[in-house]
Amino acid sequence: MPIRIGEENMEQCLAEITLDKKKRLALGKVLGASRVTSFEVYETPDGYLLKPKVSIPARELWVFENPKAKESLARGLAQDARHDLGSFAKYSKDDKD
Repeated sequence: MPIRIGEENMEQCLAEITLDKKKRLALGKVLGASRVTSFEVYETPDGYLLKPKVSIPARELWVFENPKAKESLARGLAQDARHDLGSFAKYSKDDKD
């Protein structure tokens, strides 16, 4: 049975990965610099499907559980992207004289 990573309708094969002696998959080459930390594994009529997941630190979970905080954070990030605050070099405390 094939093992696919991503959405069920994905047809492009990224790589063929061989199981090691302990039946483990090494996904490092496929994931590259991805921030994926785990996978949900589904058995489908065509094989297995791995859905990537990303973990968040427990101290940041409250933002995702609090709709007002999440909305406020999104609004602040959108505002930040629209404003160029210029250089803050004049405020640097590095003495390079």
